[in-house]
Amino acid sequence: MDYSKKKLENPFHQTNHGIKRDELSLRLKISCLALLGLLVALLYLMFFSAAFDIKKIQITGLSRANIGEVEKLALGQSGENRFWLFRQQNLLIFDKKALTRTLADTYHFKEIKIKKSLFHTLKINLTERGYSYIWQEKDKYYYIDQDGYLINELVLNLPATLINPEIPATSSASTVLATTTVVTEDYFKSTIEAASTASNNGYPIIVNVGAEHFKGDRVDIDQVYLEFAGKINDGIKNEPELTVKYFLIDKDFNTIKAILDSGLTIYFSTRENQDSQINNLIVLKKEKSDFNKLIKKKIDLRYGDKVYYE
Repeated sequence: MDYSKKKLENPFHQTNHGIKRDELSLRLKISCLALLGLLVALLYLMFFSAAFDIKKIQITGLSRANIGEVEKLALGQSGENRFWLFRQQNLLIFDKKALTRTLADTYHFKEIKIKKSLFHTLKINLTERGYSYIWQEKDKYYYIDQDGYLINELVLNLPATLINPEIPATSSASTVLATTTVVTEDYFKSTIEAASTASNNGYPIIVNVGAEHFKGDRVDIDQVYLEFAGKINDGIKNEPELTVKYFLIDKDFNTIKAILDSGLTIYFSTRENQDSQINNLIVLKKEKSDFNKLIKKKIDLRYGDKVYYE
């Protein structure tokens, strides 16, 4: 018989070490489940509950655009889903970049800032584009900015006799034509005066009688025409005899015409230096003591240092 010492264990007897290991495993499972439950609850609270729903849209910075229309765009987007599942009514989910694009395409604001303020407020701060010019096309006048974007239409206060001219029923065809021509000329002059008055003479008026340039919500024209009008207006505003009534763009290529209060038309080339042309005009005016008597019709500054007038 083998009487060597052997270590025998009772398979039905658990040591304290085994018990502790099982308890630790159970606690770990419970902790994991609790953590998972907490995570699910947190995700639900953040993305699916009403805890972060947008309840207030705060819009600042507007003086011309309709606040209600801007708010309507924001509310419309909040009713849409994002990533197919999440509601944009939720402040955390709301897509600021998408709203920024919508506002930029709709209003062409100069600056758009959108911030989320916990727990229920969407803050929209907008900077509107400033008036730079008055653009006339097809008998309508519009305020536009320096980039040619439409800001709003200018409402003119015109005499009723020009809006609805009365022509006797017994008038002949030639009389009607003559009357219509006079009314048309008077109407145009009155609209120019009304536009100047409405804007307090603060912005250059550009009249377009050439190809149509107003496309959608923007004047689709080479920016140099707008820049020239502004530069010319500033360059001769201190010369009383050269006061510009309006600028004219017609079918003459690379040309913008300044129509003065005196009736004189001045031709500028958009391909020549602005300052040189303005300087040539002022020099001509100072050299000719009888400027108003000598020059009755036009001055052409489009040919470098050569100045033509009649």
